[in-house]
Amino acid sequence: METMARILLVDDEVNVLRALQRSLRPAFPPELAMIETFTDPQAALHRCEQVPFDVVVSDYRMPGMNGLELLAGAKALQPEAVRLMLSATSDFDVLLDALNNVRIFRYIQKPWNDDELRAVLREALASRAAPPPAPATDWLAELTPREREVLRLLVHGMTNRMIAAELGISARTVENHRAKVMEKTGADSLPELVRLAMKDGMQ
Repeated sequence: METMARILLVDDEVNVLRALQRSLRPAFPPELAMIETFTDPQAALHRCEQVPFDVVVSDYRMPGMNGLELLAGAKALQPEAVRLMLSATSDFDVLLDALNNVRIFRYIQKPWNDDELRAVLREALASRAAPPPAPATDWLAELTPREREVLRLLVHGMTNRMIAAELGISARTVENHRAKVMEKTGADSLPELVRLAMKDGMQ
């Protein structure tokens, strides 16, 4: 990083914010990054009106305003800021909303791995300076028509059973297609697969 990065962390639990700071400081010492923390999402948004941030990291479940609402507000105020969701929730609808409407860069599950968290923050900051990705998506072109259809329905939030009913095939066949798609993309989880698909234009 050639210039000081500005990182905003929002979580209603003080202990979580302290843990996040401890996790990030080895990679982002004070001379390289200014990290601000807020337990009040409304106050965090007010801060976004005053100061530009490179990365905004928010928990999902908070009183008064959830993380999706906060990140949507941050997006409206600072569209160039990279947005990350940090949460213990495994609600797939929440993930889809975060990807579809808020356009988060990454969804990080609690409890987090320190090395992974630092790596994601580095990627987020690097993405600010990176040129926009080319529209060509080679991995999508490598999928069979059936694999593309299964992936499209996964992006729409459908379960294996729902996809099976929609396509007139067995749930086991859907699972096989899904496994092949994940193998071709290198995705290690369903949320990561959905994120990659949406990033590369799958709707």
